[in-house]
Amino acid sequence: MKIDLNTICLMFGILFSTAIYAQDNNKDLVYLNSGEIVSGTLVEIAYPRHVRLMVEDQYLELFLFKDIDKIIQNQMYDDPFDVLYMVSGERTIGVILQIKPNDFITFIPDHLGDTVYISHEKVKRVFHKKENIERKLNASYKGDRHYFSISPGLGLTHGGLGIRLQYRIGGDFGVGIHVGGGITANILFGADPFYNMGLKFFFLNHFFIDGSYGVTGTYYKKVPPYLNSDEVAVNTTGYALQLGTDYFFNKYFGVNVGFGLVIPSKEQVIASKYIFDTGAIIKFPIRKHRNQSKKK
Repeated sequence: MKIDLNTICLMFGILFSTAIYAQDNNKDLVYLNSGEIVSGTLVEIAYPRHVRLMVEDQYLELFLFKDIDKIIQNQMYDDPFDVLYMVSGERTIGVILQIKPNDFITFIPDHLGDTVYISHEKVKRVFHKKENIERKLNASYKGDRHYFSISPGLGLTHGGLGIRLQYRIGGDFGVGIHVGGGITANILFGADPFYNMGLKFFFLNHFFIDGSYGVTGTYYKKVPPYLNSDEVAVNTTGYALQLGTDYFFNKYFGVNVGFGLVIPSKEQVIASKYIFDTGAIIKFPIRKHRNQSKKK
């Protein structure tokens, strides 16, 4: 089977063109007194002290009410999940639409269904019902999508038996760059250490298409005077195309599995072959700054 670099590029184009990223704008908003607008998912409303917002679908950030101009809650569910504990001792269940610190709370009580405006002086504290917070987090959490990782493993992207370093950005559809280095048994016979570098296109969060270049194998080359014992191990280089997954069991640990095809460089003598990659992944999530926040 003859496969050249143009075929690989065409395959990349066809597969990656099917990945259309649609950003979810249905986020809760925290308007700060500084003019910054932070979007995310409201996880905790500890009125009148602070709120906790899950930003970038992953990281929790705390904001003090004294620094907040207003809060708008856009993520709604059929059953109410906000509880207002009043200074009078009463408790009201419903949905908070907006909070203006030191002013009023826009609220839809469960038993009325109509929007009411409640003065902040009448509210002692606000509570999110726990089961709905978990559902809210599960609805918006889509995994760690911006991280640096170290992956000890076996396979082409690990440089044989070695370690792969990777940096990933993006969302459900993202991009990652990786380099790997390692050894094989052939190094005992004079072969150089293996290396590999490549580019991943992620889709559906953890699945990927990976294109890479590096050492793909070893062959034995005769040297003068060309006797049977006069051979040296020589590394071959080439391109590889893999389909696989970087799957995480939690926020820090996961596995890498990939299947694909190696196409040696034209000057090499080794034929194309199928490959398998696998390894453990240790992830270091990278906290993003709110550099995309809007201004008033």
